[in-house]
Amino acid sequence: MGRSPRADRRHPQWLLAAFARIRDDFPGARLIIAGPDEGVRANLQQFVQTHGLESRVQFPGTVSGEEKTKTLQSADVFALTSHSEGLPNAVIEGLGHGLAMLLTHRCNVPEVTEYQAGHVVDAAVDPIEMGLRALLEDAEHRQQCQQNARRLAVERFELTKVVDDLEQLYRGLTGSRTVSPMLAERQATESLGSLRG
Repeated sequence: MGRSPRADRRHPQWLLAAFARIRDDFPGARLIIAGPDEGVRANLQQFVQTHGLESRVQFPGTVSGEEKTKTLQSADVFALTSHSEGLPNAVIEGLGHGLAMLLTHRCNVPEVTEYQAGHVVDAAVDPIEMGLRALLEDAEHRQQCQQNARRLAVERFELTKVVDDLEQLYRGLTGSRTVSPMLAERQATESLGSLRG
């Protein structure tokens, strides 16, 4: 499953071109490019038609709720080929569903490499192709990446972990070792109020 573009920073055409190169070697592989159009889908669909990929590539648009859950559960690999991201929610969702990751470096999720949950590659067609091949040709490797993805999601991105990290951040900002997030929020609100006053 690939995450669909934002025209200014995501480049699904790299993923699509890489997929076109490997399609004959992996005849059972399918590519789903999900997400809003944002002005590039027509070019992607033209590429699909030109390369005879109509039966192998789907563009469902934005998926949410039960449809998103089913789509993620049916996938083996999650790919995001971007040259600029913060912390992409879609990646965290993919990790939570135990999908092997194929990301470009600027997706800014170095934990994928640390946990060996997939491949983080340069933002170009050749390395994306190599990452796809590595995940598709070796089922044992892919399954290990999937297990590591679930572990990464729990250990780094589970809600209780995020709350604990925020509490540590609040403590650091206030210089206190015992401040609670609620107290820090109240102190921040009071400080902001005094600045506005």
